[in-house]
Amino acid sequence: MACFSNFSPNMIRVIKASVNLYGKNQISIVAFEEKIGLIIESEKIYITLKSVFEINWEALG
Repeated sequence: MACFSNFSPNMIRVIKASVNLYGKNQISIVAFEEKIGLIIESEKIYITLKSVFEINWEALG
């Protein structure tokens, strides 16, 4: 799971769903307020989302 210490309160306010990466190929996307979620097993999607996260994390410094 990700740590959100680099995010400002304004950034967290707009996040309405949880995206989590597990293992080497699993992604879960959950919107708790809507009581809906899904699990995707795809190494390519996992790598893409991990790269997006890392790029954004580095940009936040």
